[in-house]
Parts: sequence; C-alpha cells; structure tokens
Amino acid sequence: MERRMHVLPVHPEGICRMPSLSRLKLVPARSATKCNIGPSTADRDLRDVNQELLLARLAAQDQRSAAESALERQLKASTILAHELRNGLAPIQAASDLLGRTDGIDAPTLARLQAVIDRNTKDLSRLIEDLLDYSRANTGQFHLERRLVDLSEVVRDAVSSCLPAMELRSQKLTVNAPRGVILLDADPVRLRQIFVNLLDNACKYTPVGGSISITALSRPGSAEVSVCDTGIGISSDILPHIFDLFVQDTRGCATNSRGLGVGLAVVRELVQAHGGTITAQSAGRTCGSKFSATFPWHGSAADTTP
Repeated sequence: MERRMHVLPVHPEGICRMPSLSRLKLVPARSATKCNIGPSTADRDLRDVNQELLLARLAAQDQRSAAESALERQLKASTILAHELRNGLAPIQAASDLLGRTDGIDAPTLARLQAVIDRNTKDLSRLIEDLLDYSRANTGQFHLERRLVDLSEVVRDAVSSCLPAMELRSQKLTVNAPRGVILLDADPVRLRQIFVNLLDNACKYTPVGGSISITALSRPGSAEVSVCDTGIGISSDILPHIFDLFVQDTRGCATNSRGLGVGLAVVRELVQAHGGTITAQSAGRTCGSKFSATFPWHGSAADTTP
C-alpha cells in the first residue's frame, strides 16, 4: 500500500516572521566553580552592617560611661564646694554672733574676732573669684588688659603676697629673678594671679620646714617661670588631670583641707589666655612637684641671667 505524507502549507508571511539566526545571542553558562568561591555580596553587606552596629553600640556605651563619670564628678564637686562655702561661713557667723551678744569686748578679743572675719572673708572671696574667672574663660567672656610689663617685677610682687603664709609654716623660699628686664605683653593683674596661685599651691602642699623656689628666665622666643617645692608630690594617675577643675589628689585633701581643685584650673586658663603653656612635673608621692609656665617673649632690656 502506498503511504502518503501530508505536508502542511506554510504561509510566506510566517517565514518572514521567524527570527534570523544571526540575531540570536549566545549567553555563556556560569562556571559552577566561580559561584562557590567566597561569600556572596549579600553576605558581605550583612557582615559590614553587623560590624557597624557593633561599633555604634560600643561608642554609645563609651558615651554613656563618660556621661555618668561627668555627672559623678559634678555631684562630687558640688558637694565639695558646698562644704567649702559652709566651712568659710561658719567662723564668720560665730564671730558675728559673739559680737552681737557681748556688750563689752576687750581689745584683744575684738582684734581676734576681726581677724577671723577678715581671713575667712578673703578666702571665700578668692574662691568665688576663681570660680568666676574659670566660668568667664570657658564662656568667652574673659578679657585681658594687656600692656608691656616687666616679668621680674610681677614675680617679686607675687612673692611679697605669699611670703607671710610661708613664714608661718617655716618654709624656705628662694627667688631666682633676672637682673635685667624681661618684657611681656600681658595683663599684670592676671599675671600676678598666676604666680600667686602657684606659690599658694606650693605652700599648702609643702610640709612645715620645706623648701619652695620660684625662677624666672628668658629662653629663645619665650619667657618661663617655674615654681618648685619639696612637698607631697603628685601621684601618676592624677598628674595628667591636675589642671582640670575640682581635681585633687586624695593625699592632698588629707594634707590640706582648704584645697578645692580650682586654683590650678584657673592658672591654666589664664596662661592659655596669654598665649602660653603650663606643665606639671612630679616623680610621685613625697617627691615634690614643679610647675612651669611659658609665655611669648616680647624682649629684654638687659642681662636676663638669674
């Protein structure tokens, strides 16, 4: 039997619509080996995000610890300040009450009461002024009345103010000032305040019979004033922070209850306001200390060898 094949008719338009082989693009297959090497991009991105989150969390913990430490220091400083103000006001109030209750006061008693009031009033006034100076310096309200001043003269003036307190403690003071004139463009009142604070600090923390020295000299481009003592020294953990407000060594508090940790903070602000630098050195406890203030030097008029 003869078999017949049925061929479907093809329309000419159908042939025209078939894609040409020349237009086809061959896409190479990905190598399975390459796909299995290393983490994918998504994995790397996820790891980076997790690392950033971890760093952010650690930074937040550090900030929280710093804030808690700052709050603790502030509360401690407020407590110390309140005690200091109360300790200064108490003898004044006692002397005032005694004056009010007594009709006839003999001259020695009157002089003693007046001395108590005068001494504590001056201490409180100085504390308040130091706090105000520190606040002005940190709020940009501090103003220096600059003029050309002789550094040696300002040093001698500061020494004359602190010498009585040192004599009461039988301390030996050595002054090494240049024979010539060292001129500074500075505020003489604030410059004197710097040296008085440094000398007063040395006096408070140097035992009875100890030694204190102040030296002024000129260096190329600068003038330096150093205050050295044979006092209790500064511990290594406190030394880097000794110029911070309300910072005190615990041994310093035990040695002298009048210390509040304000004077040296003010010294740093005043020295920096003059364009200078202040440093502290100490080999440790019972090894004394040295404070050096350096100022831009305007010039000298004669021999500046101490």
